[in-house]
Amino acid sequence: MEKTFDWILQCRRDAKIKEKICNALAGKVETEIQTEIHRLCFFPKTQHLKIFSASENSLFCSKIIPTQISYATAQKMIQGDWDSIENDEIVRLKEE
Repeated sequence: MEKTFDWILQCRRDAKIKEKICNALAGKVETEIQTEIHRLCFFPKTQHLKIFSASENSLFCSKIIPTQISYATAQKMIQGDWDSIENDEIVRLKEE
């Protein structure tokens, strides 16, 4: 089972993680947030968030597909507005 977007579930369970992510989305500086299984990289100039596995050695590494989404899409996900997300808003990245 893919776990690329499980960081959203963490947002719902953990107010501190949600606050960090919301602050990064509102910030003007490139930021990286690491969860147990994800590495979230925020790019304010382009308003994109890139999602990676926390580590190449992680048990979940093969279950997290490197992905890029816009800040607007991330906010929709955090708010639970999944129905308004279009397929082209989620871009799978080539392995780095």
